[in-house]
Amino acid sequence: MLVQIIRNFADDGKPRRAAQVNVLEEGVWEFKRASKRVTFWDTDGSGSCVTRSKIDDIENAHRGPDDPMWKFPDFEQQLRLGHCFGKTGERTDPQDIQVSIVVKEEDLSYDRAA
Repeated sequence: MLVQIIRNFADDGKPRRAAQVNVLEEGVWEFKRASKRVTFWDTDGSGSCVTRSKIDDIENAHRGPDDPMWKFPDFEQQLRLGHCFGKTGERTDPQDIQVSIVVKEEDLSYDRAA
């Protein structure tokens, strides 16, 4: 269940299985369960978002080499959920990625204005 994947990530700071999370674009990631998707990004709560990618080299990992999730970066304490959609093809629809980026930017601008 998608909600449980999100809860586990919140508890552990990383996915329990690599297939449950994927990086998209411009700091936007997605939680995945079957064809269901929920985008997210991390923020410091004041309108900032660091664009994070999966880690390619274990030398740059924040976790030890014994951790099977070493490719995932450390995220900020706050994750914001964004656009929810159903994936219909092999790749995420570019329109869903763009909607996710717009929602992220709107959310962060609200924080900056507060």
